[in-house]
Amino acid sequence: MVVLSDLWLKLLGVDTSGIPGGATTDFVWTHAPRSWWVFVMVAVVVALLWAVAALYRRELNACPPRIKMFLAGLRISTLLLLAVVWLGPGLAVSTQRVLEPYVVLLIDESLSMSLKDRYPDDEVAEQVAAALSKRVDEVRDQMPQRVVLVDHILNRDDALLVRELAALGKLRVLGFDGNVQQRQVIDYDSDNPDASSIKPLRTNEPVGTSTNIAQAVREALRSVSGSPIAAVVLITDGQNTEGDDPRMIADIARGQRVPLYTVGIGDPAPPRNLRVAEVWAPDSVFRDDPYLVQAQLRADGMTAATAEVQLIEHAVMPDGSLGEARSLQTKTASIGEGDARVSFEHTPTDAGNYIISVRITPQAGELLEADNERSINVKVLSDQARVLLVAGSPTWEYRMVSTLLMRDETTELSCFLQTMPSDMRQDGNTVINKLPVTAEELFEYDVLIFMDVNPSAFDQAWLDLLATFLGEHAGGFMWMSGPQYTAQFLSHFKTRQMTELLPVRIGELAAMDIEALMMTHTTAWPLRVTATGADHALLRLDKNPTINRQMWEAMPGVYWSFPAQQAKPAAQLLIEHSDPRLNRREGARPLLVAGQYGPGRTIYMGFAGTWRWRKLGEKYFDQFWIQTVRYLVEGRLLGGRKRGRIATDRDVYAAGKRVTITARLFDTAYEPLELPMVNGQVRSPGMADREVQLHAVPNQPGQYQGNLIASHVGLNELIIKLSDDDGGTVRLGRQFTVELPRVELADSRLDRQLLVDMAERSGGRYFQIDQVRELPKSIDAPTESIVIRGRPIELWDTSRVLILLVILLSVEWALRKRFKLL
Repeated sequence: MVVLSDLWLKLLGVDTSGIPGGATTDFVWTHAPRSWWVFVMVAVVVALLWAVAALYRRELNACPPRIKMFLAGLRISTLLLLAVVWLGPGLAVSTQRVLEPYVVLLIDESLSMSLKDRYPDDEVAEQVAAALSKRVDEVRDQMPQRVVLVDHILNRDDALLVRELAALGKLRVLGFDGNVQQRQVIDYDSDNPDASSIKPLRTNEPVGTSTNIAQAVREALRSVSGSPIAAVVLITDGQNTEGDDPRMIADIARGQRVPLYTVGIGDPAPPRNLRVAEVWAPDSVFRDDPYLVQAQLRADGMTAATAEVQLIEHAVMPDGSLGEARSLQTKTASIGEGDARVSFEHTPTDAGNYIISVRITPQAGELLEADNERSINVKVLSDQARVLLVAGSPTWEYRMVSTLLMRDETTELSCFLQTMPSDMRQDGNTVINKLPVTAEELFEYDVLIFMDVNPSAFDQAWLDLLATFLGEHAGGFMWMSGPQYTAQFLSHFKTRQMTELLPVRIGELAAMDIEALMMTHTTAWPLRVTATGADHALLRLDKNPTINRQMWEAMPGVYWSFPAQQAKPAAQLLIEHSDPRLNRREGARPLLVAGQYGPGRTIYMGFAGTWRWRKLGEKYFDQFWIQTVRYLVEGRLLGGRKRGRIATDRDVYAAGKRVTITARLFDTAYEPLELPMVNGQVRSPGMADREVQLHAVPNQPGQYQGNLIASHVGLNELIIKLSDDDGGTVRLGRQFTVELPRVELADSRLDRQLLVDMAERSGGRYFQIDQVRELPKSIDAPTESIVIRGRPIELWDTSRVLILLVILLSVEWALRKRFKLL
């Protein structure tokens, strides 16, 4: 390799303005052969030269010897020039680059870094006090958050730690929780400190719902622009809640010769925390009707003690805002390690929508106070529900249900037993002697319950009246099938309009089907509760959907059932038949379906025999029928303005989780809404409203779906406003609770051993919080130099070479002509 001076470069016609300063230039052959091809090329050149020499020896004697030699040299020069051109002479430009190493600073921004520690151990408390330049008693009284400790050690003494780390090379700052985000890159010139300033390095609010230390270190080990990684500094409490074992990544770091320097933040002692784990109350109650609020308290790391528990009520104003808090009751609960239960009984005096909260007084040294309160929404309905019960015969079902509803203080019952002689008194709190046949008579009721009714007393006009009752007056209607009259009612031309009002598809009933319906059945098939039914207001025997489903499936089974085909679109299938022989192409036979006809709520029950549930105790039978009446009457008592229903896949979410929203919406004529999209707002405590979009579900009229991220802890409300005929709006709402993710708080102790293991296995070192000043001195960050060679610059120009070849050939031609050698 030959180094060319600037003079030679100018003589060769090379433009040196494009060559970087400080670069070196070398002469290279760009097309030089390699290996044995070198010998082939030499042999070819030698053979050509020999051929030229031999050719000119045979020239005519008329040519002087000197001219012969000159011509031979001219031809050889031409061949050599062509060989040089073929070898491709070029100029290689080389520059030297110094690679500064990176120091990567990893800062834990997961939720556990927001915790406050009490530091009961004197040695640990002294370490924190030394780091904060405070007394031990001040640290224990103030209980600073872990993130505050991180900010302090990074920014004290004019960000000395950050400046010293940046002086070792370039400082790359990454924040992590379940994911990794680059915060900034700091390039600090320690020899000229005024050239760049180090601003305070503030960590983000720690809200991450999980921690993946292995992923964070893996990201830190990735090279940036080919620069080496000198070290990784990891500041965390060591709580790894997802991903690989961080020790494995420490082994990988050692293989890449990148030491990990770990800094432990937090208290290694078991945490003390008291929280309201769960609150349960009915969704809706009647005014002056007492109801029960139950709360489950959970204590961790606490010895036997007592705490005050309050029941607090907030009235929801018409605009959705909350009224002033009103303390309803206060109880003293005994707490200790594990769970405790507290129950309150409250009798509402005013109708409306209320937020009911259970709050427990924070204890000294408690880890977290944000989970000391939990809320739930309760609707208080006014007036008694007026119920009309019509039955085709005095079955056990009729007798049990009528007796129950007559005794219920929230229900005013009228009964019409079709087989009752006209001279005998009908049952009920309000006695009637004939079936209502006019709008004035029928619309006095809130709920109609039909139990296997005889169609002889009904006609098209009466069913039109029922459709108006449901579609325009938001009445509630329940249809209970039976083996005696149901098939006849639903197939007769005068009464088959009933199939349009029910939330199921019936299909055509052949004669053989009617005969089969009259048969006696001797096998009881268990009820099969669907996922929707497990948490539906009709079937809610227990607040836990899993336990609720188990309770229903343990009920006495079904003997007889009506062969409905399937639930209609937008209806909710709650219970289905478990006999696989009855399955159709559409699915299992529906037994209990909740639907809506306009604003009115409808229930289809395709079986009889709920009185058998009393074998397990009257409680379940009574609760089901009372809940049924209240479910049906709710739309009526709310003024008939129920234009839809919003549901979420759960009632309670951990912060950061996805909330799936479904809605059934109707227009002003109570037909399924046909808009492609509707907008809603999410109202969170102490936050501005957020917008969420719900999109229409294909092939399901009136069904909408959307999702959002549960981000704000507390009781949240999703609101959809629909336009009304009078120019106003109808407000629909759905409440859900967001709580802190338990995975981050289940064990919030400083995992010192994990951090020590990671440091040792990678060849680094673990630092206590009061030793952080020594950290930069432990890092070796040498610079590296690399030579970068650019693409060679060609030293020959095609046009010049062609001109030179033409000149050589012209001279030869002229000499050969002169001496008559042509």
